Amino acid sequence: MATYALLIGCNYTGTKHELKGCDKDISDIRDFLMERGYAEGPDNRMVVLNDPKYVTVIEEIEKLVNYVNAEDEPVDVFFQYSGHGSKVLDKDETDLKDECLVSTDLKLITDDYLKSQFSKLPSTTRMFCLIDACHSGSSLDLDFNCNSDHEGELVATIDPTIFMLSGCRDAGYSQTIKSGTIKLNLWGGAMTSGFLAVTKHMEKHHIELNMSQLLDFVRISTCCVPQVPQLTSSCCNFTDHYISCEKDSFAIYNDDDICEESDPSNIASRVLNFIDKLFKSLIMNVGAVKSHSM
Repeated sequence: MATYALLIGCNYTGTKHELKGCDKDISDIRDFLMERGYAEGPDNRMVVLNDPKYVTVIEEIEKLVNYVNAEDEPVDVFFQYSGHGSKVLDKDETDLKDECLVSTDLKLITDDYLKSQFSKLPSTTRMFCLIDACHSGSSLDLDFNCNSDHEGELVATIDPTIFMLSGCRDAGYSQTIKSGTIKLNLWGGAMTSGFLAVTKHMEKHHIELNMSQLLDFVRISTCCVPQVPQLTSSCCNFTDHYISCEKDSFAIYNDDDICEESDPSNIASRVLNFIDKLFKSLIMNVGAVKSHSM
């Protein structure tokens, strides 16, 4: 299966809006993906943008969509953004606001635009998005949300399978943290760090989590900061889709793709061991955390 990734980090270096750790977030995710079968190269299958301007972000998003549509096989896509989030008025939304990503030149990329672009992906595409920003709960304006300010809103169904893990509710704020969880004494997004901590333990203990479980564990991993990560999707059932994180792969599966293990007690034992190790890891690092808003 082909893989593509677009990783965007905005530190707003040298401005009064400067953030810490967004460059580290995309560096960490790049390393994470490279270890799991994603590759950089002249075919632009992984693009990493550090402090990009609006025009560059738009160009790369549209290139990504075009590249995926040109493939003759199913594609796994990873999209990441770490930076400021914002909101603008929009009378078409239930909350009267569009959630936005913010480029380095302080221009806004709206949830409506992102949804319109990613809606063009083929139905065979499986896309995982990681949005670590303030006001990011519905940054792609996807149809279904575990806990959404847009609950009950009628939106168009889109064909590709997309899951988006975001740092906070639409009205909330995402934090950057300074801790030893990923790289000692370096700032990074709290949700990104939590995601990496969870997937690290998934790989170590050979655990596959459904999407609802993934959200629960990422929330536990960010319990030391005042934010509530969100999970939205183009699919209505979060428990029928799973994340697999192994040495050479990171992928979304549905129920039909999962092979049942012959002894259910083995599964339960591995899950309990996973939970125990994850909690011990969090307890060891929570005392070292300092944070500020993105």
